[in-house]
Amino acid sequence: MELCQTAAPGAEEGAAAVEAGLSAAGRDADGAVAGAAAPAPVASPPSATYQLLPVSSPRPMGGLITESRVDASFIDERLAAEGHAAPFGPAGVRITDGRTLQVVKEAVGAVRVEVEAALARGVINTPEGNGRSVSAICGNFYAARPVGVIEGEDYGFTGRVRRVEVESIRRRLAAGDLLLVSSLGLSPSGQVFNCQSESVAAATASQLGADKLIYLTPGETVVDVRNGSMVQNLPLSSAVDFLAVHSGRSLETEAGSPGVMPIDDLPYVFRLCLTEAVGALKAGVRRAHLLNRFIDGVLLMEIFHRDGVGFMISRDLYEGIRAARLDDVAGIVEVIRPLEEAGILVPRSRASLEGAIGDFTVVERDGMIIACLSLTIAADEPDAAELGCFAVRPEYRKLGKGDALLGFIERKSYALGVRRLFILSTQSFHWFLERGFEEITVEGVPESKRVKVDLARKSKVYQKKLLGGRAVDEQELLKHL
Repeated sequence: MELCQTAAPGAEEGAAAVEAGLSAAGRDADGAVAGAAAPAPVASPPSATYQLLPVSSPRPMGGLITESRVDASFIDERLAAEGHAAPFGPAGVRITDGRTLQVVKEAVGAVRVEVEAALARGVINTPEGNGRSVSAICGNFYAARPVGVIEGEDYGFTGRVRRVEVESIRRRLAAGDLLLVSSLGLSPSGQVFNCQSESVAAATASQLGADKLIYLTPGETVVDVRNGSMVQNLPLSSAVDFLAVHSGRSLETEAGSPGVMPIDDLPYVFRLCLTEAVGALKAGVRRAHLLNRFIDGVLLMEIFHRDGVGFMISRDLYEGIRAARLDDVAGIVEVIRPLEEAGILVPRSRASLEGAIGDFTVVERDGMIIACLSLTIAADEPDAAELGCFAVRPEYRKLGKGDALLGFIERKSYALGVRRLFILSTQSFHWFLERGFEEITVEGVPESKRVKVDLARKSKVYQKKLLGGRAVDEQELLKHL
């Protein structure tokens, strides 16, 4: 697994770090990160309902990388003291002339030394260190190219990522090294270019196929204006809409629906990190996190704590999943009929399906129902709910649709106050055992559901305690969803 992290949010002069090896205590047997991401909303509400709370006031910086970050203000102050202008172009990117590039080189070099010095004492002072230090490597891990001329403005030595040396990086990661990827990129002709660290991190994560991309930001908070709650997770599609609404661009809407008034109110650093994160997810990265760099130990808390502390954007794992409608009954019948005929599911009449359609969630693809699942909350124990009629078309069973549907229902259940799910199964129970369910006796079933159990089927009962969206995300990450 690869994890990419920026060390200098808000400053193109910063460094990006590719994390090479977390401690064994933080990984499972397959090497996946044990910490998982924040709860995702059950559905994606219109992005106009989200607002960004500004950072209140500066706080003391803590953490390893943040203390060594190169702030754009450092470059500006240095150039201002020399009476040298440091303009930004129409694209919001620094125009880098020869003198500016020299200052950036000095700043990046200083950051590199500080980071390497801090990493040198990181492991050696721990019980598991055994006298070893972290092997940190900073090298030419990507090729750069000039930004060129945009809207008549020559950006000089400002650059962009042209190509990431993926195999070279993978070899060093496999050796247990930690890589520091500088924002100074080299071209094949030997020229040096000043690249934005956020863009470098996103390009590196994308081409590596990283599981996570992490940015350290000033700490803005996204809130849902409908209830004032903090938003910890946005699916990719909602993040795209959020950027459109809050970056001064009109949001595309369906014909006849009211438009959303665009508002250009995002701080530059937050917008940059979110934009790069969205691009990385579209390119294949599975999760992106924006963490408050003023929280001491925020990176460790995000990775190793179950609840996490940051704002996460995730790929749309639940695309096509929606609440069932009456006109879906025919499709549901087609999906469950083979399992009914095999004796795996209890036969249901069309009338009973129509009467319980409000309990069903379906997965639709190209107008066809490919999976379904019912969720029924117990009347006498509202914190318990039964899963039933779980079926996936055979051709989609190896594509993760069942896992995605189960994850969606677990998130939905938790949001509804359900803390334990139970199922009755005669043949498919091993699938549920592999996903955290445990066998219980029928006495553990709520009374309102127990009286309806057909004891003649001798179904086994399995239960799963819900721990929140973080636990669901951990399972999805380990299953590479």
